[in-house]
Amino acid sequence: MLRFLKWSFIAFVAFFAVAFFLADTPPTQKTAALSTEQVKAQAGVIGYDLLARSPSNYEGRLVSFRGKVIQATQSGLSYVLRVNVSRGKYENWSDTIFVDYRANSTSDARILEGDVIQLWGEFVGIKSYKAVLGQTIQIPHVVARAIENAG
Repeated sequence: MLRFLKWSFIAFVAFFAVAFFLADTPPTQKTAALSTEQVKAQAGVIGYDLLARSPSNYEGRLVSFRGKVIQATQSGLSYVLRVNVSRGKYENWSDTIFVDYRANSTSDARILEGDVIQLWGEFVGIKSYKAVLGQTIQIPHVVARAIENAG
């Protein structure tokens, strides 16, 4: 059990070290020109399976997700999140997306692991990264423009 916890901790630290090194993806010109209210109004709900299976069909689209934060790391105003967006029975969430987000100010409430959030942003494709054991992980990647606590 101790060995499992050790490797889990190493995997967690390594993931976020790589994520922060590669993170802080700025919004594209399309979303940078829009207000938060416009992004929320224009964002559509696109199923996880559609984004995962046909990412090129949806790149650049504004999307909205409700999900449970399974990992959250903050550096200044920047966040790197992994969010499960498919709700199952008994509050069991699955289907993970990678989210980059920059808060508006330090007075905004922090986003924590376990929070249920609503997010709006731009789908930018598939995020690939290496797990500690060497396998490549690929999940949908969203650059969020707005996040609200929905829990």
